[in-house]
This record gives sequence, structure tokens and C-alpha cells, in this order.
Amino acid sequence: MNIETFKTWFNDYVISYGTNVYNNFDTYEFVLLGANLFILLISKFLFKFLYRDNKEKAKPRFKIAIFLSFVLFVLQIIYLIIGNDPILIEKLGTDNDFETIIGKLSLTFLVMYVALLLQSVTHFIIKKNYGSKEQIDNKDVFVETSGSRIWTVLSVSFINFGFFYFLIKLWSAEYLMNSTSILGLIAVALALTNAVWFPDIYSGIISLKVKIANIGDTIMVEGIDKKNELIVKDTGFFKLTTYDIRTNHIVFVWNNMIGKSVIHNLTRIASTSGLRIVVPFKISYPEMSNIIRLNLSDKEKDILADKYNGNINHFNIDDYIKSFRTMTSEAFDNVKDNKDIKLKDKAFKAIVHDTSDFAIVMHVSFYLGKLPRTTNTETIRSYLINTKATVIEEFLSLSYKYNIPLKTEDLVVLEKK
Repeated sequence: MNIETFKTWFNDYVISYGTNVYNNFDTYEFVLLGANLFILLISKFLFKFLYRDNKEKAKPRFKIAIFLSFVLFVLQIIYLIIGNDPILIEKLGTDNDFETIIGKLSLTFLVMYVALLLQSVTHFIIKKNYGSKEQIDNKDVFVETSGSRIWTVLSVSFINFGFFYFLIKLWSAEYLMNSTSILGLIAVALALTNAVWFPDIYSGIISLKVKIANIGDTIMVEGIDKKNELIVKDTGFFKLTTYDIRTNHIVFVWNNMIGKSVIHNLTRIASTSGLRIVVPFKISYPEMSNIIRLNLSDKEKDILADKYNGNINHFNIDDYIKSFRTMTSEAFDNVKDNKDIKLKDKAFKAIVHDTSDFAIVMHVSFYLGKLPRTTNTETIRSYLINTKATVIEEFLSLSYKYNIPLKTEDLVVLEKK
């Protein structure tokens, strides 16, 4: 088939057929088709607006909405063609089953779209009226509360019930409402499995009520193998969606687990001093560090021998601890003006935490500024990881200056030959 033949066929059949059907459309059918097209075009923007505080929830919903509106648009075109094509009307009749089925399918997809839209709109209104306005990432957003969660559960249940009831009536499937029908079996299954899904919903509502973990909080959950710091991204019906600040991967925590575990909320602090961080340092006893350390010159050994009456291994432990505390003060002075870390202007404190056979355990404590409400892992890393790493690096650097080894020496057995 050459181009001219194709053009002739296209004009004689496709264009003429389309024109013939088009001429039979009335005003109502044009309005209906235009409304379907309008719904298809605005679906993405409408659901993005309704879920503008949570883009992750908006994306799957507007994709479903676009799919439903597209199928509805195609079914509407098929329905209008069947109803306005003289040839099809002549073959199928004015009251045919095919047209009826297409009409019912169109209504089914329309009701599905309306149900999805109603759920989104009611959720938006409920969050505005019963949610809590919080500042997260320096933006005012509405987050879920126990009240908004309860109203959302009730509204979703009511909308879904209305949706299924309409479909049953539309397709004349009243038999499904019998106690022995599919709906009856579903109801029995839900009743028998309520111990599985109900605790998560209940624990989620209680968690919102007492504000254990809200969106933007940084938490630690005991019971997880890796007790890493997690940022709460979303508080769902059944689970918390969190970000691990160390690995950037998503961690799901079931609401039921929240109700049974100890939750450390690092965003909420009990003191205006800030979040207190403790870093342990194991330093060798002075005697051991100088027996094993081989980088002392003969002159240094003679000086030490004179100072300690010929016993190079006899140190005053008070001077040793005092030297570590001096090093701690110098470390604070060196890092306190660093703009890349989040220290509070409060001096470091060093205490003797424990003693063991081969090391003294010193605890150095310092304070961080209040953690911001954010869902950005990099922001929280600058507080909890980068600041701590900078402090440790400073101690490592100064340990050589003060001749205080930050390690436990290995036990070495020397035999006299």
C-alpha cells in the first residue's frame, strides 16, 4: 500500500466514519466527554495539592487517579460511538447488552475515581481541622494526631462501604450481601485475624496520642538489631516509615512494636543544656604506656628517671588524669568555633568512668544543640555523626602532643634470657 492509497483509505473510512459519528453527538454527550477529559488532565495536579505535605503519598494516588480517569475516558468514547454509530445501532439494536455493559463499566470506574477522590479530600480536611500544625524542615505542615487518625479510619470505612454497596446494586449482585457470601466470608476472616492487624492500628493511634514519635523526629528503637538513629518520615495505619541516618535506607517499624519497645526520642530533650553525648576513651596506665612505648629518646628516659627517683615506670596518676583533662579543655577550644559541627558553647567534661587491668576508661561529655524537626538525613548526620567524629579526631591529634595513648596496650610477656 503506497501513501496515496493509504490517504484515500483514511479519508474514505476513518475521517468519514468519525465525522458521521461526531455529527450524531448531542450537547450532553459533548459535555460528558469534555468532563472526562478535564478529569484526566487535572488529576495529577489535584492529588499533588491534596497531599502537598507528603509527596510520597501523592505519587501513587495520582497515578491511580490518572489510570482510572484514562480508562473512564476510553470507555466513554466507546460508549458514545456505540450509541451514535448508525451501523452498530442497526446491528446491535437500540437496547443491547454490549452497550449496557460498557455503561456499567464506565460507572464502575467513575465511582472508583470518586471514592479515591473523596478519601483524599476528607483526609485533607480532617488533617486541617484535627491535625497538628508543626514546623518541619523550616516549613509549616499539618501532621496526624490521634483525633485525625480516628476520623480518617471512620471516613475511609464509610466511603469504602458506600463504594461496595453501589457496585453491588449496579451489577445486581445482592447475593453477595448474604451471610454466606463473599462479603460474609471477608467479615469472618477480618474477625478471626483481628489479632494481627488491630494491634498495629490501635498502637498507631496511641503513639500519636502520647506523641511518642511524630514526623520529623529522630528516634532510636530498642529491639532492632542495629540500634541506629532513625528519622520518622511517615506515621501510617500499620507502621512507621523511617530513614536510617547512617545508611540512608528505609526502615519500617510496625506500630505494634512501638507499643512494646523502649523508644528514645532524641528530638525531645529534658534539659535546656541540649543533647548530651558521651564518648569513651580507653587510655593506658602511665606505667604500661612507658614500658612498652619505644619512641622515647635516652635523654627523655634520663629526665623521667631523675624526676621519679630512677624509676621510669612510677608516674603520679593524679598528674596523668589532670593531663587528660587539660587535653580535653584544649580540644574544646580548638573545635568550639567550627561552623560545620553543632556543638553548644559548653565546655567538655572528662571523668574517670572505669578502670580495668590494662586501661583507664575516661568519659568525655559534650552537648549538641537541639535537633531540628526534619526528614533530611544529612542534617541529622551533621549533629549526631559529624560532630562526634570531629571531636574524636581532635582528641586523636592531641593525644600525641600530650603523650597519652588512646588505646589499650597488648599484654607482652618478656622472658629474661
